Amino acid sequence: PEMASDPRHGYLRRAYDTIARVGKEWKETSDRGARAAERVVNAGIRQKFAGKRAFGCAFADTGEFEGVREWMEASMISKKRDAIADAEEALDCLTKLFTTLSNLENSLSALPPPDEKLQPISLPISTLCEWVSEIGIMYRKSITLKTVTLDDITENLTAVSTRGSAELYSVYLSAWVMEPYVDIKRIKYIEGAVAIAIANLQSSTVR
Repeated sequence: PEMASDPRHGYLRRAYDTIARVGKEWKETSDRGARAAERVVNAGIRQKFAGKRAFGCAFADTGEFEGVREWMEASMISKKRDAIADAEEALDCLTKLFTTLSNLENSLSALPPPDEKLQPISLPISTLCEWVSEIGIMYRKSITLKTVTLDDITENLTAVSTRGSAELYSVYLSAWVMEPYVDIKRIKYIEGAVAIAIANLQSSTVR
């Protein structure tokens, strides 16, 4: 039989392509969001330093200083607002990637049982569904952590004093960058296993 006549090749290929594409776009988007979150922190801390005590200038009590201070504070507020918007946009993109995986899982779950006349393959659809769900859970937990992290950053920028805040925000940024819930090695293993299943199916159907 021709390879194209086996429907399993189609869903295996779709699963592989989707997992690989989502993984690549996830990394790029997460990195973009981390840079935006870092900009939020930097702008917020600089906004705090726009106060009179931070300068210790000879003209700190003059109207000239007040104008400079207000300009600096407004500039940092604007930069912080833009950075927050960029971080939120990255979170929206990550959520869409998670949805893509959820849709893949749903479509695989809805597939009818394979024709009994077809030769069994090394990767049953039930296992593939479990793997896609496993990756989706990683991403969902990571999105939740990033969302909470961004909320904490923006809230604490106005609640925490400048002193010691750099250490606190480095912890927040690490939570975004490190992605403790996303097991890259496991995802790569799944990608490889799906690729092997495709190769095995190809070799069996062209004999």
